[in-house]
Amino acid sequence: MSETPDLAAIFGKAAQSTSWLTTNLGVRTDVSHHGSAYTVLLPKEGEGAAYISGCEHIGGTDLAEWEATLTQTIPIVGAARSALRIL
Repeated sequence: MSETPDLAAIFGKAAQSTSWLTTNLGVRTDVSHHGSAYTVLLPKEGEGAAYISGCEHIGGTDLAEWEATLTQTIPIVGAARSALRIL
């Protein structure tokens, strides 16, 4: 993948996700966008921004680290908390 994807759309979908997993790498969700699957993780160690760690697509898997803005991160964290019932 040579170009940066539509990060606003991907982070927007993550903010609406109801399917989150807790793994040894952190809390994550997978978001489909334009035929690719993006892995979105919550901020590392509970601080900072949510981020995309990679993308799976027909041509293979790309590792990346695209950060959300704080404005995008807040609803993403809220979605994860709601889905996982974290108070």
